[in-house]
Amino acid sequence: MLMKRIMRIVLACICLVFLFGGLLSCSKSDQPGYYVNKAAKFAIKFPDDWGIYADPMNWVPAVEGESPLETPNDEFSEYVAVDVEELSTKIDMEDYFNQYRTTLAEENTYFEQQETGEVEIGGKKWMYILYDKEMPEAYWRILAYVTVNKGNGYVINCAAENRQFERHQETMIEIAHTFRFR
Repeated sequence: MLMKRIMRIVLACICLVFLFGGLLSCSKSDQPGYYVNKAAKFAIKFPDDWGIYADPMNWVPAVEGESPLETPNDEFSEYVAVDVEELSTKIDMEDYFNQYRTTLAEENTYFEQQETGEVEIGGKKWMYILYDKEMPEAYWRILAYVTVNKGNGYVINCAAENRQFERHQETMIEIAHTFRFR
């Protein structure tokens, strides 16, 4: 019980840091309803009732949108986050995807790949991986879209607690598919 309370306080503090930083550096408009990150050169649209948290000093994640809690007993928000990484060498999308997948497998004590494939988002080809992983507070299912654009690696993570993923999958995919390079 005490551990859950501490985790909530820590998460609330982190969210406040992201929120404050995001308000200072990034705009939420270009097109109505879109979050725009000029430094990382992208825009994405989150539902109006989602919290949006941005960190201008660190591109991982560049922005995270979190769903509202559904009930007083709901402990975790579903989220869609965009990570941006400056790449030190020229690397194509397939190599970046394989590097990303290898890192996931190596850095997680529990990692189970469910599916991989390709999709088009914003007129650009992306590769995706659907996987399960254990985090300190719960098991999560994550759908990660990966691509490379102009020397940067981009990852859109759509995540929910494992048993809740299917219920929120459509909304998270819709959000991911609003992503546009600027």
